Amino acid sequence: MSVQVESLIRNLESRGVTVGIDGGNVVLTPSETFAFSAREMSDLRSMKPELLNYFQRKMPQGVRLVRWQPHTAPLMLYRIEVVAEVEPFIELTLRRLQEALQRDSDAAPYIDYLSQAGILVEMEKPLR
Repeated sequence: MSVQVESLIRNLESRGVTVGIDGGNVVLTPSETFAFSAREMSDLRSMKPELLNYFQRKMPQGVRLVRWQPHTAPLMLYRIEVVAEVEPFIELTLRRLQEALQRDSDAAPYIDYLSQAGILVEMEKPLR
């Protein structure tokens, strides 16, 4: 992945902008006081394919990302508990989803946990 993409995402997030994906669109949710410069808007437009790939590459094989818009902490899950660190929770859940898919075991709970965290995925093949 491009160091330029990682740098842009870190820069935006450090300034209070949430970077996400919805379908084939990059979604930026700025804080109330944030304003994009013309240069940043141009950079974002030119790097759209790389930004989309940045989030898709986090998905296990066989899983297609539909939306990546993590909720803010604390995150209350229906069946687990309160999650204070959302990004590590998402990464762990993606790893567990990948393990479940590799073992051909039930992946549905992990898909549910991801949706509760603001990450919507679809399976390329139906779950059994």
